Amino acid sequence: MPFRYKGWTLYSVDVTDKNEIVTIYFFHKGTTEKGRPVERLPVGMEVSTDSQTGLPVLRENAKISALRKLDPFEFQEWVCRKLSARPSKSLRGDMGLDGWLPDGRPIQVKRQDAVGRPQIDSLIGVLLRERKEAGMLIAFSFTKGAYREAQRLEGEHQITVELKTIAELIE
Repeated sequence: MPFRYKGWTLYSVDVTDKNEIVTIYFFHKGTTEKGRPVERLPVGMEVSTDSQTGLPVLRENAKISALRKLDPFEFQEWVCRKLSARPSKSLRGDMGLDGWLPDGRPIQVKRQDAVGRPQIDSLIGVLLRERKEAGMLIAFSFTKGAYREAQRLEGEHQITVELKTIAELIE
């Protein structure tokens, strides 16, 4: 049974780096996915100390938290800069095209979590309109369905949809 303290639950995470395994202990309010202890540190999360209790807690990376607060167009421009992409000329009415990667692939930027299959379908529309076989979708996180759909498109239709999280961009 996990250790609990004033609504906080103690979890441990094994972090592997350069052939070393380090166990990090932290407290987290609420439950993890399906109420199970976390097995690894979620992407974009970090362990810090709670200012009131002094206990270690799991928190979102400060850079990611700051990016969530950006205006949607500033966010889109930030992503384009990080990818060395050329932003779309129009901010509104861009028909789902937010920019172009240096290799010519179109990108869509979503300032949200749990981006799923409907957004991939939207990107597919862009790919068909632009006569491209590959594109990139950038968001804070993706659903399992999004990853499955990207894999299915690659296998069945030779269309590559690269899913990239914001955490990957800040690393």
